[in-house]
Amino acid sequence: MNGEAAAFQRKVQTHLVLRLLAAVFILAVTFLFQLRLAHDISEPVLTPLYVYAAVLFSVTLLSASVLRIMRRHELFAAAQFIFDVLAVTFLIYLTGGVASPFAFLYMAVIIAAAVLFQRRGSVLAAASCTIAYGALLDLQYFGWVHPVPFMGRPVPSGSNSLYFYTLTVTTAAFFLVASISGYLAAELQKFLRLSAQKSRDLRMLESFYRRLVESLGAGLITADAHGKITYANQAARKLLGAEGEILEGCPVAHWLSGLQENPAELEPEKKLPAVSVEGVVPRTPEAVPGEGPGAKGSVDDRRITGPAVREIPYETPGGEKKSFVVTVSQLEPLSDGLEGPVSVVVFQDQTLLKALQDRMKRLEQLAFAGKMAGEIVHDIKNPLAAISGVVQMMEAQWEGDDVSRRLRDILVREIDRLNALVGRFLWIAREGKGKDRAEPVKVSETVRQVLDALTISKLLTAHHRVHTDVSEKLTISLVPRHLFQILWHLVTNAAEASPQGAVIHIAARHQRLDDGRFGTVLTVSDNGPGIPEKLSQKIFDPLFTTKEGHLGLGLSVVCRLVDEAGGQISVGSSAAFPTCVRLFFPEA
Repeated sequence: MNGEAAAFQRKVQTHLVLRLLAAVFILAVTFLFQLRLAHDISEPVLTPLYVYAAVLFSVTLLSASVLRIMRRHELFAAAQFIFDVLAVTFLIYLTGGVASPFAFLYMAVIIAAAVLFQRRGSVLAAASCTIAYGALLDLQYFGWVHPVPFMGRPVPSGSNSLYFYTLTVTTAAFFLVASISGYLAAELQKFLRLSAQKSRDLRMLESFYRRLVESLGAGLITADAHGKITYANQAARKLLGAEGEILEGCPVAHWLSGLQENPAELEPEKKLPAVSVEGVVPRTPEAVPGEGPGAKGSVDDRRITGPAVREIPYETPGGEKKSFVVTVSQLEPLSDGLEGPVSVVVFQDQTLLKALQDRMKRLEQLAFAGKMAGEIVHDIKNPLAAISGVVQMMEAQWEGDDVSRRLRDILVREIDRLNALVGRFLWIAREGKGKDRAEPVKVSETVRQVLDALTISKLLTAHHRVHTDVSEKLTISLVPRHLFQILWHLVTNAAEASPQGAVIHIAARHQRLDDGRFGTVLTVSDNGPGIPEKLSQKIFDPLFTTKEGHLGLGLSVVCRLVDEAGGQISVGSSAAFPTCVRLFFPEA
């Protein structure tokens, strides 16, 4: 059953209920009239009316029970109106015919027909009532029927003027009521149709905007004047790591504490601007001229304050660190229906963007270092070569002089150190531009080579314990010497972080990332002192170092080699290792 059929059925049910009330009304009026006649109520003066009310009541109950199984409700309603016209006519017959006081009940039938069948139904009902009433009066006028006297009143004798006047006035009244009720019913139907259409449009619009808000990639939170969350979309729950929790009713600062300088100062009764980002100023009557109690436009002139934007750090309940860009706008009340201002908080995750920016910054720094190296390296190597040649030519003259020999050794050592330094800068300028191609490299074999070389060079001592978890069959598509260079720098840094001894763990395995990419994850971890968080974003910058006597090129070289291989590098920590360098190389 569609909506219109259900509504029509409800109207028919209402009509039957009203008929029941009419039966009760007739029964009550009959009883009162019986008492007014000062007779015993058991006398059969108005017994036909009691029977009439009982029959009307019974027929109405039967019709209500049949309505539930009826399919053609319009036909059923038309039959009910025919019964109503006949019932009213019979009631008039029982109460004196032309002298009956119940002729007005025809108008109730006409109005009910207008409600169910609009203007056409009201006109047909008026015509039916006129025919039925006119037929009764004609039969009474010609003496073919003899209505029952009502309350002892004598039935009027045949008078042309009385019958003609009564029929004319009632007929005019019938069609006047039909016209007015039909018009009003049509207007009511039009209003209900428009109201239903607007309700559907409003629901569709609400559903559209709700789906739109829910499908946003940015998190959206609304908060009331007390700073408590009233709505949070799905993206907000996902970004905050609270998909299974109820955010509504929680203070905004409980989840986004970075929106205030001191989260501990938050109180439930404070307004959101007090915990909001810098730049959101509470609009108090003292601060804003023309606003306040009694000021003109204090409600209608306020809409949305300018948004405040800020970057805040965030850590999910699972420990994942993110960076959000948060925009806070304050929606002022547009009407009395809104209690206080409503704050709208929109935030986006820019963690990947920041990582990409840091990566581009490192690449720019490496490019700049390479450019500088390319410009000055030859100018430095040529004088060094000349100085080295002169020293070799003068060695024969310094054989017998110990002081000269020591000076020569110092000079040769410093020349070699400068050559090594220039060579590393030259490598930065030239590496990646050669013709070497990537090839499958066994990770376990390269790990062993690096560990042997570091042991021979005394960078790994007996105090260091190295654990490896690398499959013998695991390979990475990479330039062989690049993988050696990467592991050399990472393991060296891990060993130098704890010269008194540390546990170094090297692991590699195939793994699929959260974004769907598949490749090899290589980790080098140590249980040293760890890297301070404020330095973790700078360790890959060229020439940045915290160690005396170091150039700060090792990790920047690693970063460049990993980037050239199409991989990613990140630094973090775990429960067992304060420092964990994680490399990802995509599957070739």
